[in-house]
Amino acid sequence: MVGQQLFRYFICLTLFFIGLLRQSSGCSCVIAHPQDMFCKSDFAIRFVVNSSETMDQDHFMYHISQTVVYKNTLEFEKVQSKHVLHTAGYDSMCGVKLKSGEKYFATGFVSGRKLAISSCGWVQKWKGIPIRQRRLIRGGYKKYCGKCKVKQCYGCSKTAKRVKDACIWDSMSPASLCYYQYALCKCKAVPSGQQRCRWSYGHKKRGNNDFITCYKDIQRN
Repeated sequence: MVGQQLFRYFICLTLFFIGLLRQSSGCSCVIAHPQDMFCKSDFAIRFVVNSSETMDQDHFMYHISQTVVYKNTLEFEKVQSKHVLHTAGYDSMCGVKLKSGEKYFATGFVSGRKLAISSCGWVQKWKGIPIRQRRLIRGGYKKYCGKCKVKQCYGCSKTAKRVKDACIWDSMSPASLCYYQYALCKCKAVPSGQQRCRWSYGHKKRGNNDFITCYKDIQRN
């Protein structure tokens, strides 16, 4: 249990410092909640990397297969070659390094009718994504795109005011990782009969609620 706590805290700190390192190395992007990255992207896919190819010093290309599409847009549909991902050639330009033979999940954008990914988006090995979050990728995030958004703040969890169409995510809170991996911002009915965006943490009646387990571990520390 102690090892799991230390691991989770290490991940929280890592996520924060990655944001700082990207800015200092020339790649300027901030940490965003997965639901936000999913909804703002042109596509969200799972795939296996077959091979890589260096086009020039500033341009890298990955040939992919076994693609599963979880989100697409009109821009995505216009792309003729959906088996190639493009990224910048350097970390300082927000480029992404992928390993051949590995299965990944990625969100990205269409640029010049090409599929582009960067370290500012969500790019992660599929095996490293928790089961609860995989379910959200398969349907939960997409269902509430355009209905609810995640409003990020820093150290404001106790002072931030609730808003109708967003959920507050304090990315500096010790529980930040719990919300990052397991929480969904969704529409819920309130006593007035109106719909409000509120955090959902999964099924509380099940004995293996990952969010609650994560949150309790952090409180015990």
